[in-house]
Amino acid sequence: METIQVLDSIMGSGKTTKIIDWMIANPDQKYLYVSPLLSEVEERVPTACADAIGFTFPTAENGTSKSQSFLNLLKSAENIATTHSLFKLMTKEHLQLIKDKGYVLIVDEEVNMIEDYSTVCGYLDDLKGWDVVDIDYQNNGKVIVLKEPTNNSRSFKTLFDYAKADSLFASKNSNNALVTQLPVSLLLAAKRVIILTYKFEGSILSQFLKMNNLTYSDFNEFDMPDEKVLKDQIRKLVTIGSTLSTRSLNQRQGYMSATWYETGATAAELNSLRGALRSIYRLHPKQSILITCPLSAVEERHKRSIHDGRDVNPKLDGPKPKRGWLACNTRATNDFSNKTVMIHAYNRYPNRNVESYLNSWGRPIDRDTFALSEMIQWLWRGCIRDGKEMTVYILSKRMLDLFNEWLNEEDSRLLD
Repeated sequence: METIQVLDSIMGSGKTTKIIDWMIANPDQKYLYVSPLLSEVEERVPTACADAIGFTFPTAENGTSKSQSFLNLLKSAENIATTHSLFKLMTKEHLQLIKDKGYVLIVDEEVNMIEDYSTVCGYLDDLKGWDVVDIDYQNNGKVIVLKEPTNNSRSFKTLFDYAKADSLFASKNSNNALVTQLPVSLLLAAKRVIILTYKFEGSILSQFLKMNNLTYSDFNEFDMPDEKVLKDQIRKLVTIGSTLSTRSLNQRQGYMSATWYETGATAAELNSLRGALRSIYRLHPKQSILITCPLSAVEERHKRSIHDGRDVNPKLDGPKPKRGWLACNTRATNDFSNKTVMIHAYNRYPNRNVESYLNSWGRPIDRDTFALSEMIQWLWRGCIRDGKEMTVYILSKRMLDLFNEWLNEEDSRLLD
């Protein structure tokens, strides 16, 4: 690999369109384009590039898996578009072909290279005590296999299998803060890597690169629109709604965090939140509203649900445009662009194990950047992506402050 470059630009700035034009203008390269959106993989990129450089994508047909189809396309040195999920399943054979053919890898939106691995407290200590595994503290806490375990329970086996695949890592301070990591070889095989994203610095992927001693620089082979101009347009389209009944609750530490929803909220606080939501749902047509919060909080039978059975009862199934709840970390969908009212009811922080792991190895995540970036991406699932007016209710004071500071910051570099 020669270099990793980052095209860091706000949503709506045309990153995908411009990188497609750039590929067409540089037809002497071989491209592997990785996107979370199936529509971009199978329609947008192949169609836009059809007459100029040609693009194809892996398919599962005639008894051939998508992975094998991907392999065949690499052997033929085709320009290929694929999804994040298939990209993460590449084998050594795929990676060798990417290296041999000299591919340029373009990653549209960050791939989750580090994720939480939840297990029962003490399982890793047990395996260490039996001399089944050890921890390589010279290699970012990688859990290494010493021998096969004699305990055949499913939980032990799953943990052992991740270790055997070289993808299980432990915090420097606690063997119970475990994460899984995708192999860095996914990024090293290509001769050049270009990452399209927003607010990259301080993100999990940026810290993953630093942990692996990989440097990166700005991609600047074409100009991007001024972020200030784009924010001016967003300000004209966004109306920030007010919910007075949650203001007193916002004085409490951790209000609307995952822990608050799971165990911390009192019955009175949940009732107050339901009341605030009820007032919003009564103001707008239900089909126009999209809410985010933990899934359990909108499930009707969950004991800590905000569901009231009448007004606050977001639809969780059926055609996507008719659903009323969407996970807070969703990036890969355009299916909710009919939503004109967005309710963000989640005070977001990084996953506890992932944050603990990165902190212990001296690569902390910027909590506010994490929360802000995720929230903006979620809001962009709504109608604002099509340049339409949108009403936004951000119920956590911390999250609302982050959004307002970002939206009204004159020099965006101060928050980048």
